[in-house]
Amino acid sequence: MPPGPLGVPWIGNRHQFPAVKQWLTFSEWRHHYGPVMSLFLGSTPVIVLGTAQAAWDLLEKRSGIYSSRPRSIVSGEILSGGMRGLLRPNDDKWRKWRKVLHSGFHYQKAQTYQDIQSMEAKITMKEILDDPKHYERHLQRFSASVVASVTYGRRVDSVDEWVVKENLAAIEFLVQ
Repeated sequence: MPPGPLGVPWIGNRHQFPAVKQWLTFSEWRHHYGPVMSLFLGSTPVIVLGTAQAAWDLLEKRSGIYSSRPRSIVSGEILSGGMRGLLRPNDDKWRKWRKVLHSGFHYQKAQTYQDIQSMEAKITMKEILDDPKHYERHLQRFSASVVASVTYGRRVDSVDEWVVKENLAAIEFLVQ
């Protein structure tokens, strides 16, 4: 591990972070430990890149080494059968998934969805004005409708629709 401030067992360095302006602490540590440092959040090691050059060197030049994510056996393999792109390691299937996702959501393509987002935003604002107590449901409906419209070409009128319930249930199941 790169050098870094000493932590406390089981807590790590969490107690050394101020509540606001954490970047000032990182800046001080960068001057003391160098542009690449390590710390612990609980028992989880974290690498902090303190300069743009360090980030470029590690994340661009050596992206094949560092760009994967931790293995998620339960949610990534058992529950989803390895079919959830966000939970996959950086392998050929993940690269294919990312390529397909990029084809529909890169910057220029995303601009074509502004009309959908604008319409759904107007509907959501009206719903919030008419029924402010359930603003959270209205915001859930907004995001579900934008995603369903872009993905399936179909609007969502309520969070009580089956497609929304299924997605929320799947997310809740994974969280639990």
